[in-house]
Amino acid sequence: CESHFGSETRTVDPNFDPTAHMPVEPMKELLPNTGPIQRFIMNSDQLWITQGLTEYEVAHRQLRLTILRPFDELSNDQTGARGAHAGPPFDTPEARLSGRPVSARFAWAPLPSQNRENTEAFAYEMAEQFYKPIIAFSGESPLESPSLKSDSPKTASLIHWDNRTLVSSALKCPDQGQGLVVRLFNLSNTAQDTRMILGFPYESVFEVDFMEERLPESSQNLDLKNSTLRFKPYEVKTLLFQVK
Repeated sequence: CESHFGSETRTVDPNFDPTAHMPVEPMKELLPNTGPIQRFIMNSDQLWITQGLTEYEVAHRQLRLTILRPFDELSNDQTGARGAHAGPPFDTPEARLSGRPVSARFAWAPLPSQNRENTEAFAYEMAEQFYKPIIAFSGESPLESPSLKSDSPKTASLIHWDNRTLVSSALKCPDQGQGLVVRLFNLSNTAQDTRMILGFPYESVFEVDFMEERLPESSQNLDLKNSTLRFKPYEVKTLLFQVK
């Protein structure tokens, strides 16, 4: 399943029936065969990508997607699945979703028979295509692909890197000032190198933290044109570009 900055493996018992153990004894809680979905889940060499469907359930040989899950109270101790309040209970009438239109979609694809890193990279690529990639428009571009005809519009990738094990999780304007923030993370448990090709002019680029403050060890302007960028296993890097 997709998680924050990577994926995680979840183990369930497909033959476990929670209803057979309800109501649970006081101060206990059943472990259901459900789990959250961010964008995709993988199982048995198959990939499911969802939008608007945020929960799955495993039941015997079936994988189920929850279409609607309304509720009218948080921390209800009368569901039979939990023998105590999870916190202070309060009503949530808006969560009943009465009369509200619901829209969702999903896609399925077979997973390639490759190693874990390539399988995860494939899942992220398919999810990006399903959700549609970010498209940026520039009034004037100094770059032009040599494969295009002279009468074709000038086009170029905004940002390109040559290692599919690295995944982008952010592309945005900085919280303060001008520029462009790019965040990549390494899916694998091994170090990865990549060369970045930028489709826009920039003056400088520095590595920053999640608060977009320059890291102490990043005092030098990164030379992305003549060198590669190295990622440690599972490392997250945030780059701040000062554009021209």
